[in-house]
Amino acid sequence: MDPDVLYVDEGSVLAAAGSAAGVDLCLHVVRLDYGPRAANAVARRLVTPPHWAGGQAQFVERAVAPAHEGACLGPLFDRMRSRLGEPQPLSRLARGAGMSTRTLLRRFKAVTGKSPGEWLSEERLEQAPE
Repeated sequence: MDPDVLYVDEGSVLAAAGSAAGVDLCLHVVRLDYGPRAANAVARRLVTPPHWAGGQAQFVERAVAPAHEGACLGPLFDRMRSRLGEPQPLSRLARGAGMSTRTLLRRFKAVTGKSPGEWLSEERLEQAPE
């Protein structure tokens, strides 16, 4: 048992830290079996981020974002992931999301707990070949 992670994948044994973490684990399995695009599509339908990079403590430290925020940003997450190798200026991200830069920053942080730049860095590291 590791109290600092949401789920554990030890190959033939998978375990989640609770019901919400079970959703994260399911998205992990979809990502492994069908790829990140399929996992992103499922996450968008569930109105949840496709991947949490942190541990359980992140849920205690900040309030839950309203569901409409995640749904609103789902297509933006997909566009950002499809262009991980390209520069993604904040002004272009905001324009693509149909909101001001300030609003994008506020909503993005409410959903992910990170700035778009921090989120992109983590996604790039996650997708980088080992």
